Amino acid sequence: MTAQMLAYAALTGVADGWLPASYLDTGADLLAAADRRVDRYGRVTGVSGSPDFAGPGTSSEAQAFHLLAHAALARARAAQPRSTSPRT
Repeated sequence: MTAQMLAYAALTGVADGWLPASYLDTGADLLAAADRRVDRYGRVTGVSGSPDFAGPGTSSEAQAFHLLAHAALARARAAQPRSTSPRT
């Protein structure tokens, strides 16, 4: 879950302009690591599991951060300037 939280923070910072654009790749990489833990039902696995968070499992908190991080990734990508190089 830490990777998702850090991804959300980095990507939100890029989208909102308080972190440089170079953090976009870092946030995207962290989120990609969490994406690899999503099972066929869409649950993020291997995170602190509910209800006592004493071992690995799934939790609504991990799901929430996963969705927030994906939304932040979309916003961060949309905030990046488009390439204006001429076609040759």
